[in-house]
Amino acid sequence: MAAAVAAGLAVAVAPGASAAPSCPDGRYCLYDGADYTGRLVVSDRMVVRRMAPRADDRVSSIINNTGMDLHLFQDPDLNGFGWQDINGIVRRGAKVSLATPRPNDNTLSSYFLYG
Repeated sequence: MAAAVAAGLAVAVAPGASAAPSCPDGRYCLYDGADYTGRLVVSDRMVVRRMAPRADDRVSSIINNTGMDLHLFQDPDLNGFGWQDINGIVRRGAKVSLATPRPNDNTLSSYFLYG
């Protein structure tokens, strides 16, 4: 696994795969393909204020296997909002595709875990 560093925060990035990889317990997983495929970011970081350039504005689906809710923001430093269909939150244990509706796709820039 390669490591991506964003504003001093490291997250692991795995190469793309044809089948959706499993998302480990206690982690959240970000995919650049719809339906949980493509490049994968696996982390348990509490706050990511600025995504690494290779992941910024490239997330299309998310699995949250943490015990907390994952709050999403369209801009760096936990600014901006969107995802009216999910209120900007991926609940604990949930899977969410940002690819539909289209305006949500490839817009994630920062996030935090809460709860």
